[in-house]
Amino acid sequence: MEDYFERNRRRTIARYGLQDNFFDLYTMVVFYDRVFDKSNGKTEYIGGKCEIVTDCDVIAILDFYALARRFGYHKDYDAWYVVPGLGLEDGLVKIITNDNVEQMNHALNPDRRVDVYIQGTRVEHDESGPSNVNRFENVEAEEAEHGEWTNYVEEPEQSDMEDDYLEAYSDSGSENEDFDDDFVEPEYQQEEELEVVEHNNAFVVDGEEQNEGENNEQENSGSEYDESQFDDEQKAALNELRKLDRKRDLKKTKVFNSNFEFFDENSNLRNINLRVGQGFSTGKVFKDAVKEYAIKKGRSILFPCNEPKRVQGVCKMREHGCPWSVWGSRYEKDTTSFLLKTLNDNHTCHRVQKNRLANACWLSKKYTKALKPGGNFNFGDFIGKVRKDYILAPSRSQVYRAKNKAGEIIQGSLYEQYGKLRDYAEELKRSNPGSTVVIDTELGANEEQIFRRIYICLNACKVGWLAGCRPIICLDACHTKSQQKFQHKSQLMFAIGIDADNSYYPIAYAVVERESYVTWKWFLEFLKIDLNLNQPFSITFMTDKQKGLIEAINELWGDSEHRFCVRHMYANCKKKFKGDLIRNKVWQAAKASTKEEWKDIMEKIKVIDVKAWQWLNDKPAYQWTKSHFSIFPKCDMLLNNLCECVNGDKTILIARCLPIYSMLEMIRVKIIERRASRRQDMEKWFGEIGPRIAEILEIAAKNSGSLTAHWGGNDNFQINDNDDTTPVAVVDLAAKTCNCNQWNLTGIPCMHAISAIYWRHEDPLSYVHDHYKKSTQKKIWQNVIHGIKMEKYWNKSELPPLLPPKIVK
Repeated sequence: MEDYFERNRRRTIARYGLQDNFFDLYTMVVFYDRVFDKSNGKTEYIGGKCEIVTDCDVIAILDFYALARRFGYHKDYDAWYVVPGLGLEDGLVKIITNDNVEQMNHALNPDRRVDVYIQGTRVEHDESGPSNVNRFENVEAEEAEHGEWTNYVEEPEQSDMEDDYLEAYSDSGSENEDFDDDFVEPEYQQEEELEVVEHNNAFVVDGEEQNEGENNEQENSGSEYDESQFDDEQKAALNELRKLDRKRDLKKTKVFNSNFEFFDENSNLRNINLRVGQGFSTGKVFKDAVKEYAIKKGRSILFPCNEPKRVQGVCKMREHGCPWSVWGSRYEKDTTSFLLKTLNDNHTCHRVQKNRLANACWLSKKYTKALKPGGNFNFGDFIGKVRKDYILAPSRSQVYRAKNKAGEIIQGSLYEQYGKLRDYAEELKRSNPGSTVVIDTELGANEEQIFRRIYICLNACKVGWLAGCRPIICLDACHTKSQQKFQHKSQLMFAIGIDADNSYYPIAYAVVERESYVTWKWFLEFLKIDLNLNQPFSITFMTDKQKGLIEAINELWGDSEHRFCVRHMYANCKKKFKGDLIRNKVWQAAKASTKEEWKDIMEKIKVIDVKAWQWLNDKPAYQWTKSHFSIFPKCDMLLNNLCECVNGDKTILIARCLPIYSMLEMIRVKIIERRASRRQDMEKWFGEIGPRIAEILEIAAKNSGSLTAHWGGNDNFQINDNDDTTPVAVVDLAAKTCNCNQWNLTGIPCMHAISAIYWRHEDPLSYVHDHYKKSTQKKIWQNVIHGIKMEKYWNKSELPPLLPPKIVK
């Protein structure tokens, strides 16, 4: 199979009209420690030393300076290279500028060699820094120290750019198109490395012996050198070069290490500026820096050479004459660090507003915080911010994809989110013993387990409700709003109780595939077990008219009281019967505390609109009016606003925008924080009741001033109005009842009861039901939800990871 990099090289050469040897390494033969002699009318470089640098990449002027220092030349020296096919008389080109070095990189003989001559003041024994030179006069000593080269086979290099080989070359398509994939990752197979072993002055290649002398003759026949003009030392160096060519794959060749400015990818990307000599930790960092620089300059570029060891970038308008280009490669063979070696920072093309480099992937990494799920995100504001920062105009679809990718960066992929649910459930049960965490799954086509539902009731929530909450539960469900790609749309269910200060108390929550009779029954069955709700008359439910919920409650608690939210009921009523008069009468009927008052208001509605009266009369009165409510739960609530408070909470709104695991964890943390804050608030109570109950009691006490109490014996009182001629209520302080029914419903003394209590010079607080006392509030909130460990320390479930549910459109 043809090597991938060879195919890449051929395509790039063909597309950009480069020389065939553009990407190949070459060998540099360096002659030094002598001067040129022209005394005989002919230019000669007599004597001196000759050393060889193998596997040279495309180098820059700084690299050449470093090379010269390795040979002892620091200053006061001159250097030349020889043009192929010419001699020392007319082929010497002096190396002065970076352009000269670039020309030298491609001034190669057929055997990919360039000859370099150096003369000047040399400092002996310069050992600073690692040397890249193989000193062949010391080959025997090196082999004695390191072992014979033939016993060493170099392991294939592991590239840090395995997923970063090649960016798409094609210019086809509109500039407005969005390219989300930075690289094309092809499948390729490395060619099998030949085993080469030296044995008795011959080389055995895959079992075939080749005589060294014969090989030398073949190489000599194609050489441009006239060996008759070489002295013995030069001939020995040339023979050694041929020997190294056959061993190239078996030796580690050191490359010089230039001193350069290292690029900080964390800080320099904000105010990027490229310069020759900059170092980069990896090739990917180098390429990302070039991309960021191009986006900042408003230009679109291509990467005709995009390999693990070298990267070249050119302007997309190169075919129209724009000369901008950049080149970087590894500065040491055994490292992944890159060096920016050449840069032509001159653009002759115009700035572009639609840049293919500024795709959704780039946006998600550059603006991760701004694109994070949840919060108040506005597409127009975000596009304006990008336009201000980079003079770019991303499309709405591009921003939408970037928002999905940003969510994956922050929370992980969808498979990761669902894959950790079982381990998360085990950790919750370990850290909070007694908690109920149930995951329901379904089998896929290949017998894989796919997530369907999850139910969570933490032990502290369960124990607190049983310890002091009133026997009423509010139920509601809402949609999740995850914008992560391929996230299925699910329903988040809540069961909410009421604490001693009429504030919401989270009991349990679940995530299900949809709202239906089946899912509500599944949720309520676990809730029934956790709260020990086995007696039908022991619980009251407050709900909206969700799909399947009424049927599920009737099946599990056939005789239980079931109230409906009056706001939702009236929302359905006003679709047929409009007008403020009907609206006012509906709310008066709902708030009526006695059956006589309710009947009177219903008759008034009948006079106004018979059809409206019939519509209301068809609704069971015990579901929507106080006059027919049971006094058992001590709650006269008409609205399901406790669940609305939960669904509308800012934290829950953000959580609903997150994928499954992140959403569940944010809800759990919200419950932890709420329990802690309610315990703190309880310590600030001025008396034995909470501030909300104290406010209700204060209003009733003020209204009692217009009433007169008459003692009738024992604990019975007749309450008259202000003129003391009209009876309005009868109060029994021992039974804690009033025929207005308000005290009976709530357990908080009404204004009639307070009038009688004041007559006896007693404190109304002593007649408040225990459901509202501080001691009860402490029992409700005192249990703590314990935190969980870091994910890497969780107990792993023995069951396989779950897969995301199927998308149902």
